[in-house]
Amino acid sequence: MSSSKMDMEVHPSISTLTMVKTIGAGTMGQGIAQAGALAGYDVVLYDVAEGIFEETVY
Repeated sequence: MSSSKMDMEVHPSISTLTMVKTIGAGTMGQGIAQAGALAGYDVVLYDVAEGIFEETVY
């Protein structure tokens, strides 16, 4: 079995993804959430620090 065929069996097609969930709303988490939103995905952003969300909502 070729590696590309094996990859398709192990990893679902990216077209089946509908939502991006990011744990951690720091610099990297915000970037991942923003990239997902700009790509048209529904985005959920989690963080343990409640005050961080005032900084992340644009």
